[in-house]
Amino acid sequence: ISYSDDDENLALCDFIGLEREVNIQLLKGEVSVGDYVIVHVGYAIQKMDIEDALETIKTFKDFEDFQKELETGFDIV
Repeated sequence: ISYSDDDENLALCDFIGLEREVNIQLLKGEVSVGDYVIVHVGYAIQKMDIEDALETIKTFKDFEDFQKELETGFDIV
């Protein structure tokens, strides 16, 4: 997460290379650059600790790899 120049309630979030402006108004407590958050329909709804965030990112990358395998075709045994 990094802050937007336009509005203090907006932050720029990066999800594995995809950047989007996200409303952080719903988060309780302070939000800092480098924090990890869960985003739903454009709103950050919860902060995550780094271990959970990295595990989630790995899971999404695993899904992406699996999808690529499906597109290229392989035998399911």
